Amino acid sequence: MLIASAIILVIGRNPLDVYGVMVRFSLTRTDSLFSILFKATPLMFAGLAVAISFKAGLFNIGVEGQYYVGAFCAALVGFSLKGLPMVVHLPWRFWRRWSGRWRGRWSPSS
Repeated sequence: MLIASAIILVIGRNPLDVYGVMVRFSLTRTDSLFSILFKATPLMFAGLAVAISFKAGLFNIGVEGQYYVGAFCAALVGFSLKGLPMVVHLPWRFWRRWSGRWRGRWSPSS
């Protein structure tokens, strides 16, 4: 942040004004806020996966693989089950995603 502030000062702008515009743009516009949440959600879930494995006493280096296996299982269930009510379909999909991630953790590829 110091380097960015120095560069902003070199081009003749006030760094506090520039940072203020960045914060106002990203937090006051609805589309920007949803974009931030959309991009941050996978990182939050990956962090949660690491936290749970560390809490269980496991060193887990394959978070990305777990995430992909879980997403694949959720997509498979989402596309293969048709005609279920949403109340049944969503919990089933989340359970399959979790179980797929758990199975992906024990596979040799992750």
